[in-house]
Amino acid sequence: MASPFRYFRKHTKVFMAVAVVLLMFIWVVGSAMSGGGPGGNDNPGTASVATWNGGSLDQNQLNALVAHRLITDEFLKRVFAQGGGRSEYDLPIDIPWRGLLLGDQQRDAIEQIVIQTDVEADLAKRAGITVSDDLISDYIAKMGLGKLNSGQLEQILASVGNGNPRTSEGIVMGTLRKMLAAYFYTRMYADPALVVLPHQRWQDWKQVNDRISLQVAVLPVDKFLAEVPEPNDDQLKALFNDFKEFDPGRRVDVGGRVLPSPDPGFAEPQRVRLQYLKGSVADLAEKLMDKVSETDIAYYYEQNKDTDFLKMDVPASPADAGESVPESTSPATPSEETPAAETPAEPADPTSGEAATPAEAPAAAAPAETPAAPAEPASSDAEAAPAAEEATGQESSDVRPASPFRLVSFQDAPDASAPAETPATEPETPPASGPASEPAAAPAETTEPAPVAAAVESEPTGAVTTPAAPAAADKYEPLDNVRDEIRRELARDMAVKELDRIMGESMAQLQTEFNAYGIAVIEATEAGKKTPKPPAKLADLQWLADKNALVYEKMSPLTAPELYDTPVGKAIGTATQEMTVAQAAFYALKPFEPFMASELEGDVYIVMKTEDIPRRVPDFKEVRDRVAAAWKQREAAKLAEKKAKELATEIQKSNTPFDQFFFADRGFEVIKETALFSWLNYPTGRAGFGSLPSLSDIPELKGIGPQFMETVFGLADNETVGVLNYDQTAAYVVRIARKQWSDDELKKLFLEESESWPGGRDMLFKHASIFNNAVENDMFTERAGLKFDEKWLQERQKRQQR
Repeated sequence: MASPFRYFRKHTKVFMAVAVVLLMFIWVVGSAMSGGGPGGNDNPGTASVATWNGGSLDQNQLNALVAHRLITDEFLKRVFAQGGGRSEYDLPIDIPWRGLLLGDQQRDAIEQIVIQTDVEADLAKRAGITVSDDLISDYIAKMGLGKLNSGQLEQILASVGNGNPRTSEGIVMGTLRKMLAAYFYTRMYADPALVVLPHQRWQDWKQVNDRISLQVAVLPVDKFLAEVPEPNDDQLKALFNDFKEFDPGRRVDVGGRVLPSPDPGFAEPQRVRLQYLKGSVADLAEKLMDKVSETDIAYYYEQNKDTDFLKMDVPASPADAGESVPESTSPATPSEETPAAETPAEPADPTSGEAATPAEAPAAAAPAETPAAPAEPASSDAEAAPAAEEATGQESSDVRPASPFRLVSFQDAPDASAPAETPATEPETPPASGPASEPAAAPAETTEPAPVAAAVESEPTGAVTTPAAPAAADKYEPLDNVRDEIRRELARDMAVKELDRIMGESMAQLQTEFNAYGIAVIEATEAGKKTPKPPAKLADLQWLADKNALVYEKMSPLTAPELYDTPVGKAIGTATQEMTVAQAAFYALKPFEPFMASELEGDVYIVMKTEDIPRRVPDFKEVRDRVAAAWKQREAAKLAEKKAKELATEIQKSNTPFDQFFFADRGFEVIKETALFSWLNYPTGRAGFGSLPSLSDIPELKGIGPQFMETVFGLADNETVGVLNYDQTAAYVVRIARKQWSDDELKKLFLEESESWPGGRDMLFKHASIFNNAVENDMFTERAGLKFDEKWLQERQKRQQR
């Protein structure tokens, strides 16, 4: 839920000004609550808005309720803010505030909210619910987080409404009394709404998790058109009158999926004609390839080679990759010089700071003339871990090989000036040939622990060598191999910047032309003259396309869905970042007003609406042929459904396999087995996030709706039925081919995860919403008998559109 304080903090001064103006209007013009002011049917303020059993509202009273609700909302938010509250997370949890404080959406529907509050408060009063002054005072104190005294509350009352604290106090107390009474009355239905019986939970889970596949015979409706007789005018006029106000080709949301409507439409929908300039990043980048210098390419390579141009196939050092050490090319030390008994008495613990003391080795194990070299430290724990496992006889699938790119750049070079850690009389070892070289053996009596890296890398099998780490230059792809790639990337960057400049300057030129034209249109309208023609530079943009080497297109008139299906229709406005070209063309743009938008790929458009063809309802004679085609299509659908049911009954009695029964001589396509599908489906990873699952898709079939799903998931084994698809373009003969799980397996799975299934919470809210809607309908329609004045509803709709 959007914070109810965000709008208040942003527009506090404007909000107060509006509230004061509303109050002045009520008190000066209407004095509605006291019955004063001019009356009579000619006074719009006394026009009826709504009536219910035992109550009514006119426009003056509604205006007063709206003003009082705004003042109360402002007062509560000021109390909360002065008490130290900063967001809804600071609000006390033991008082109701959701739905009582106005957020952005509630403010947009404030008239409906205050009417419902009045009706609910009236029902609460009849039910014996009362709200005392002490309860209201306690509510206000808690809204102030218990930090405000009476003097501070008095100051806040004086800062809202007309500035009179006594008047504001009466408004706040009266409005809160109604709001809390309405809240407590509707709260009586909140707990029952959150009760979902075990059977319903099982059905919810099953609709998402039970999966089947089908055998299907497809009966296209078009094949039955020839059997439909010609209609008469009475039949056609009846169909025309039923659907003359509807647009053709409508698409509707069915269970979370958008499907073509089965009903025709005979109205002429609104259409717009556009012209546009298009700047293509790819085309401009191709032209700029030759302008990318070798210096720029070399610089880009050096700056980005560590992230973009590392070789992916550089071999890792075996010791670092956890692989076995290959045999050395030099003669191995004789085994009798390093017997197996001379391995460490205890395996080294790789997590400790010390290694076990190795057994004493003979002095002849290494040439005396070779100077001692300190063991090279491991470059990281991750690199030492595989060697440690090998030394200790342990293996782990959790240890990943070290990155081969770290061997050179992240290892510390040996310090030649560092003193040896062993006594001068200690036998010397050969120089280390790599990270896995055998360290010098320490005397048994040595009290200082050997370095961990040396202990864990010690091998009893003699001296070995490993491949040297790759040189730094070998880590990267050569510049020659990636030169063209870099050139293309730099050319694209240049194209984006150049296109921004070109389209920005073009937009500025067209906006200047439109501003002058717009003034001329306004002047002509005010003078009652005909709208002037647009200047040549707006009527045709070819001049600007030629000047800047842009693509120029004039489109044919398109409906909103048709326009949205085009690349330019989907482009997003660069200024708003919220409105597509299709939305702007139908709901925002004036004729010849420039609008700049861009695609995800970076291409930029400057769009103009050159013609707006309004929606209209044609005469029957104009669309008789369309009505006749729609009538025949609907009748053909009935024949296809009838035939599908007959064939289902016939195959049910036959012992012929399903696919053989529908051989080609019957002329119908047979799908031997569809993919497995469930009734409802969650997008991957979306269960439990508040969105409901949508109707599943069956890739092999078209126009599948809720009735189809209800039918096929109710089939018994080998039961065959005929069913029409949602948009009535095909009838299907279906039989279950396979079930992923048996009923017993499904029940077992359900019991295992019934409490932890993420979708359970989503389904709970769905049932609660259905319950609350039913209660609300019963409350306002049946118990209260609430009725809105039709004229007021029409006027309200016009105000909202404006």
